[in-house]
Amino acid sequence: MNCGMKFVKYSLFAFNLVFFVFAMALIGVGAAVEIKYRSLVTVTGSAISAAPILLICIGVFIFFVSFFGCCGAYKENYCMVSTFAILMALIFILEVGATISAYVLRGKIKMYLEKSFTKSIEEYKTSTKGAFNFVQKTFHCCGSTNESDWSRSLVFQQEANQTRVKHNIPLNESASYFVPDSCCKQMIPQCGIKSTRVLNNKGCVATIEASFKKNIVTVGGIGLAVIFIQIIGFIFSCMLMRTIKSQYDVV
Repeated sequence: MNCGMKFVKYSLFAFNLVFFVFAMALIGVGAAVEIKYRSLVTVTGSAISAAPILLICIGVFIFFVSFFGCCGAYKENYCMVSTFAILMALIFILEVGATISAYVLRGKIKMYLEKSFTKSIEEYKTSTKGAFNFVQKTFHCCGSTNESDWSRSLVFQQEANQTRVKHNIPLNESASYFVPDSCCKQMIPQCGIKSTRVLNNKGCVATIEASFKKNIVTVGGIGLAVIFIQIIGFIFSCMLMRTIKSQYDVV
């Protein structure tokens, strides 16, 4: 093996070490997002949890792919290097497909969130109280579109009125409905049913959408960097396969 191919061999080995780090990062990011937005999943339904779970799955898959690449390059094993090249091509195809799907469905995310939030508020359950409080407190928002969405939740309104009577809180004449305490700018007990309440007037759907858009450029940039590295790795693996086959006469 000449010096040029030795460079390719060790470059491919180094590439897979970097790829291994990317895999661990994807698993970590996916797990962190799943934990952070777990309450959001409770409110909107399980479909929105697909993204972090997909990241974790991709990370695990890339971990095994990088293993084949590292071992194949180090041992100059034709079978392992060819397996690595095939899996790299498969990952690239899946990434292109996922990108196209995300672009086509991008406009439906807001619609899905609005529908899920509105339905969850109208069908308010005590079991989702903690999830609503977490989402509204974390994103400094109230309701789906605005705080008036809570006026359509009969169950919550009855529950809040019972709390008001229990604590002898005067009826808020300036507002015809109650809101959860997490809607308040300063979340304190019973602030959502008091006349002195100061609320976050932005809806959660618009706030969450803005949060996603804020990070999309960073995520897209990282994605492009990963794809570029993948292409380089695929080219190097093909070159190494060709050299191994010619040198060791592997068929």
